[in-house]
Amino acid sequence: MMKPTLLHIGLCVGSASMPKYFDIQTDYTEFYLDSTLRDRLTAITEAPEYIFLQIQGDKYDGQRSTLELIEPLKRLKDMGSYIVNWNGDMRNATPSWMIPFAEAVSITCFSNQRDVDFFKSKGLNTDFMQIGIDEDIFTPEGDKFNDHPDIVFQGNRFDHFPMSRFRNDLVNALKNKYGSRFKAFGNGYEGNTNGNQHEESKVYRSAKIAINCSHYDSERYTSDRMFRILGSGCFCISHNYTGIEKDFENDQHLVMFNQIGDLCQKIDYWLEEDKRKEIADAGQKHCFENFTYTNMVNHILKLKDESTT
Repeated sequence: MMKPTLLHIGLCVGSASMPKYFDIQTDYTEFYLDSTLRDRLTAITEAPEYIFLQIQGDKYDGQRSTLELIEPLKRLKDMGSYIVNWNGDMRNATPSWMIPFAEAVSITCFSNQRDVDFFKSKGLNTDFMQIGIDEDIFTPEGDKFNDHPDIVFQGNRFDHFPMSRFRNDLVNALKNKYGSRFKAFGNGYEGNTNGNQHEESKVYRSAKIAINCSHYDSERYTSDRMFRILGSGCFCISHNYTGIEKDFENDQHLVMFNQIGDLCQKIDYWLEEDKRKEIADAGQKHCFENFTYTNMVNHILKLKDESTT
């Protein structure tokens, strides 16, 4: 059986991660978001069955307007391409440029329910699509650090998002309470694994507990930090964000916390609890079954089938 053809445009193009999983299941090609993109789209004479877009803003390649891609994409859609535009990041508001851009694509997908509901209110075709991880990198098998803190958090320090103050207070509280048993990694913190997923997974594999807390408390939204923790086989204590129960069972796949005091109590308990590994193993299995790049590719291919039924 011939593989479906798929053209991938945007953020993860050129990486050794997500494209690997597209290449397994599709006849895969990719275009960068560079100055040649509009001309390259216009030059296509045989439309791919699927186009997967990861376009993060109203500008690309410096100052080029994303909206200039509407006409060549509409042409490809008219030629038969099923075009999926996916945004895996959360913004303070649904990006306004995505509304006119929606006419150029078949469906617009988000990794949070707020933006999905907003698009539905506008009568636009939309769906929830969760982000995934590279299961060959974020896996329990692999190197570990010999001397490593028991408790870790990986994420960048910011001050301008809705949950930024809570997250910064959380990191400071854990530093004060646990000292060298806790370490934060990321821009603005003492450690930094940014840009090196192998090192990030090694941090998780070497810890007893990893904390998940995003900059937003929005329905079903979490960064891929959650899945990287779970995939690496680490015990996860996650902020009880809105809608988390739709994807995870508390005390089954992970443990949820509400406030910082609650988090500290749960860390104290689970550091000494034998059942910690049982939950970490269940969380890792659940992640590999539902939240990998393989799952993302399957979701993209399924969207077209669902649109024709």
